[in-house]
Amino acid sequence: MTNSLVYPRGALFEQVGTVLRARLCRYRHLAPQVRHFEFELVEGTLDFQPGQHVGVVGESENGLVVRPYSIASPPGGSRFELCVRKVPGGLFSEQLFLLEPGHEILITPPRGSLQLRFPVRRVLFIATGTAVAPFRSMLLAPEMWQLEPEVTLLFGARAENELFYKDEFEKLASEHPQFRYVPVLSRPSASWPGRRGWVQDHIAEVLGQQTDWDVYLCGWPEMIRQAREKLRQLGIREERVYDENTAVPYRGATGLPNDG
Repeated sequence: MTNSLVYPRGALFEQVGTVLRARLCRYRHLAPQVRHFEFELVEGTLDFQPGQHVGVVGESENGLVVRPYSIASPPGGSRFELCVRKVPGGLFSEQLFLLEPGHEILITPPRGSLQLRFPVRRVLFIATGTAVAPFRSMLLAPEMWQLEPEVTLLFGARAENELFYKDEFEKLASEHPQFRYVPVLSRPSASWPGRRGWVQDHIAEVLGQQTDWDVYLCGWPEMIRQAREKLRQLGIREERVYDENTAVPYRGATGLPNDG
């Protein structure tokens, strides 16, 4: 896993610092191999900004491993939610999928730079798969809508059954006329009436003639690379395009796909 970091036993706490205990409250299936988990800290509250991630601590042959997962819920209290795809042979996802309500995990405190920039203006979120999690956190946060910004979620998935949180996003669109939910499928059924192909190929259509967008990207590195190039060609300034290059102690991949 390129965005995990292994610590010899005993060294984790020295390098990471605080480690928190969290208890699984419940989970639900979003797709055959994708679950939405709801956790609660055993003690205290979890302070974070929408878009940040926690590190889940797991065991490996070489020691303790910290794996980042984007928080899928808005801030508030001691609870937080994760969206996780089960990957065959994936150390963390297989361990998480064995959990039942009441079981506990260790996490490191929230961190990450993929956060809303204020004031919120015209915003485009681009995500693929489970990497929609940080944008769900942002969209469900009350401060997102205080200034009634124009917001679009361009969400790429493989098939209809992987349009995670579809009902929630459609409900948001009905409550906020300035919010657009634009799903794109790369492997749709013949009956799919919506957009097809790669999500980055629909950026120009969504942006229109406007260039004063703040654009947030989360997903697979190749999607992010292509999306950045298309945005540059369309006149979006580089300093207004944001993604998550995970920082210490999680080094490596761009974006947090919440897989593995």
